[in-house]
Amino acid sequence: MRFGAVPVAQALGGYLAHSIDLPDARLRKGQLLDRAQVDMLRQAGWDMVSVAQLDHGDIHEDAGAARLAAALVTMGCGLRASGAATGRVNLYVTARGVVRVAADAVHAINRIDPALTLATVAPMTHVQAGAMVATIKIIPYALPLIHIEQAETHAPGALSLAATQARSATLIETVAGRDLGPKGALAVAGRLDDLGVTLAQSLRVGHSVDALADGLAQATGDIVLILTASAT
Repeated sequence: MRFGAVPVAQALGGYLAHSIDLPDARLRKGQLLDRAQVDMLRQAGWDMVSVAQLDHGDIHEDAGAARLAAALVTMGCGLRASGAATGRVNLYVTARGVVRVAADAVHAINRIDPALTLATVAPMTHVQAGAMVATIKIIPYALPLIHIEQAETHAPGALSLAATQARSATLIETVAGRDLGPKGALAVAGRLDDLGVTLAQSLRVGHSVDALADGLAQATGDIVLILTASAT
């Protein structure tokens, strides 16, 4: 990529380095200059303009970010990608769960070129559906296509979502002596709700092996939680 000031007549096909206000329009930073825009600059009295011009073998920042995103968002990984803008693509989860990050793969991508970055949340972060969990950013206007191709080889499996599987839970509380009431069940229900799991059944049984066994036999939830009178 070549970057710098060139005569306006040579700016055709370049990407504008800085936004420019013209009498009847505003040309945005990063905008691809076509013939009409070059004519507008000339008519406004501009002799030189700073642009980024791609060399053979370069890929534009948006196209590069989109390609890497497509390589990361494989079928069944639980991710979706935003559109590319200013060299950036954000990745979002499609469901609730925890994020799995293959740190070696992410580091390998980030070592390819300082102009290319992949930032993620920490491994095993619990997220709600729709949360943003990663960002791809290409810092300059373009970079060598070969660097994107290298990044694509590390992308599959680098990031994925382990979606919450359980939908319901049974809570069994054993009671010995003074009954503390629904305090434990309310606390557990709140924590389960954060995970997208419903406390569908709450049982209170005596603090004995036989009573607990009877409670387990009655449990209907996808998972069973036991809160005992003496220790959890």
